[in-house]
Amino acid sequence: MGMPVAGYAKAAREAVYYVWTCRLGSKARSAKYRSRAAKGLGWGRREIVYDHAIPFGYELKALLELTELNPETVRTVLDRYEVSAIITADEDGRVRLAGFGRKMPNDWDGIDPLARYRAVGIEIGENPEFGGEALGAL
Repeated sequence: MGMPVAGYAKAAREAVYYVWTCRLGSKARSAKYRSRAAKGLGWGRREIVYDHAIPFGYELKALLELTELNPETVRTVLDRYEVSAIITADEDGRVRLAGFGRKMPNDWDGIDPLARYRAVGIEIGENPEFGGEALGAL
């Protein structure tokens, strides 16, 4: 269409965030995972970061590769790639410094959404505030 990737990437990212991610409420409820170090820290002082466990580029690529567009196929992609975590600002810096700001580790199995955190030694687990499946259908 002659549009730069950034143009349609931003449009898709905003739609996914506001329609899919925000269905669970706050960022704290939307993040399935939380690092051990982020426990008890707050948003106001940029102590913690809401991070896409799998960078959005992977999700966008999977969405654009869909040959059949319907709620089921889109939901499958969203369920697989729209995984987030709450990590500390320092941990976010470690992820980026390791070169994983927009990519997964080279040995990523294509399944483990926490591979970037494991690669840089971040202890991460389930987020007790996670809102689960707030909407059953797309």
